[in-house]
Amino acid sequence: MAIFEFEALECPACAHAFPITRAAAEHYKIPLMHHDFPLHMHIWSLDAAITTRYMQDKISPQAAEDFRRAVFAIQNSIASKEDLQNFTRH
Repeated sequence: MAIFEFEALECPACAHAFPITRAAAEHYKIPLMHHDFPLHMHIWSLDAAITTRYMQDKISPQAAEDFRRAVFAIQNSIASKEDLQNFTRH
């Protein structure tokens, strides 16, 4: 048994579900299988997915998870690819 999550970092529903899926995985002690699913209708979703995957592969899975959490927390403040780049730099 596992939770399979398909997520777009620009999606408000995904932002809402993020803490719920993490809590369920921890509470029930089951794996969370994460898959990036950037939606074409979103402006910066693909860039965010690429950045997150790079962090996961080159830095650490925890860095990628922290980045996802941070992006979801300020999702409404990111209106463009440039906003995402500025956030990522900080």
